[in-house]
Amino acid sequence: MGKFANVKIDLSKIVKMTEKLEKELKTGYKGAKWGYLEGEKHRESGEELSKIALVNNFGDPADKIPPRPFMTNARNEIAGKIPKIVKKRIEEGESLNRIVIRIARDMQTTVKRSFTAYDYAPNAPATVRKKGKDTPLLDTFQLQNSVRAGVIQPNGKLILLPPDEK
Repeated sequence: MGKFANVKIDLSKIVKMTEKLEKELKTGYKGAKWGYLEGEKHRESGEELSKIALVNNFGDPADKIPPRPFMTNARNEIAGKIPKIVKKRIEEGESLNRIVIRIARDMQTTVKRSFTAYDYAPNAPATVRKKGKDTPLLDTFQLQNSVRAGVIQPNGKLILLPPDEK
């Protein structure tokens, strides 16, 4: 048998990082969410923002409202980004709790951006006359500006992050 080089590998940093990750997985945030605050109402119509969001996202054939899937588009975009965010941030040594907060903020930003990042069905002529413009989803900007994000504690309770600066 031939000679082997005498190489010493120190795995102590990897062991420490693994132990830290194990502890954070047990005690840290369990996830992130975004959405609208329950009971928050549109200033002009008095309708719940969450209902307005759902109707706009999926459409309402009975009222001739076409789907404008801003939530679906954002969800799909977010799903593609989360693994990359987690990988990059873990490699940089960021804590899992901090990563979850970043993901929650990114989710919120992505949803807000999805209002204008995609081409949606135009408003009906009657809607254009009523609103004076043809900007689907962007009448008062309240729906866009009211998107909130939070992190889920180990006990399942949602902690809302402070609102974005508008």
